[in-house]
Amino acid sequence: MRKTLSSLFILCVAACSDNEDSIGIVSVETLENIRVLFGTAFNDIGLPTKATVNYTDNTSEEVTITFDPGNYNPNVAGDYDLEAALTLASGTVNEQNLKATITVTVATLKLKTVSIDGNLRYSYFYNDNDRLDYFLVNSNDTKYTYSYDAANRVTQRTREVGGLQYPEKYFYHASGKLDRIEFYSSTNVLGQTHTYTYAGDKIDRYDNSDQSIAGSKFRTFTYDGTDVTKVSFDVGNSWNYTYLKDKNVFTPLILDLANPQNQVTHPAASFTYVELNTYTSVYEYNTQGYPTKETRTYPGDNNRVEVVTNTYQ
Repeated sequence: MRKTLSSLFILCVAACSDNEDSIGIVSVETLENIRVLFGTAFNDIGLPTKATVNYTDNTSEEVTITFDPGNYNPNVAGDYDLEAALTLASGTVNEQNLKATITVTVATLKLKTVSIDGNLRYSYFYNDNDRLDYFLVNSNDTKYTYSYDAANRVTQRTREVGGLQYPEKYFYHASGKLDRIEFYSSTNVLGQTHTYTYAGDKIDRYDNSDQSIAGSKFRTFTYDGTDVTKVSFDVGNSWNYTYLKDKNVFTPLILDLANPQNQVTHPAASFTYVELNTYTSVYEYNTQGYPTKETRTYPGDNNRVEVVTNTYQ
């Protein structure tokens, strides 16, 4: 019995001596957070594999780190706090069980391009706040760039075509509702103003200060929830829409209140205007439930078919 106790004492002394000689980790480098596109797989994030640790003897060293996926989901937008285990160097201990940490932000799914019959029509570009920065109308080489205030309201949209810029300035009521938009020439001369009126919280109508062009003097809007079902003009036929209420669409211009159709949240099942331009739509969707392909059939135009394709990022 005495021999066993003696042996244990010797082992304890040796272990305690080794632990006292070891250098402890007191802190781990703060890693720069990462932002990735919607759908980015864990192995494609580009996580760091090294981090600097600081020791009790006031020295530091770069060690290998290995991240655990945790609850990371590439198909759900949001912030994910990930932890990485440290690979200890010889003669070091991590009694506080410190780990390297990083926040990975999965951006919201965003519409990237729209093509019609294989021809690129629109391209969308976003800033780090997931707001639309600008979009291109590829069919006529026009660029629209947005500016925002701290409340996420559009303050200006600039149309650029042929090397010239045409500012569109947005003004709001104290309630936050859009009051008017002033349209300026490339030489900053005010050309026309659209002024908005409301029915409750929804835009009921806007009037154009320029009353010289038939068809653009005013527009009125009828709704079903957030979806615009009818757009009427001072002359001519109205635009009429029905929607697939069990599906969603991504609306890149959702913060642009100039046109209530920018806030539509469901794909159109049909559009009625004049006979040649009336169509019905069927869709194919991605795994997130957003349309990737819309096939429009025009009954009044010998059942002509038009295919709209969407890509996302």
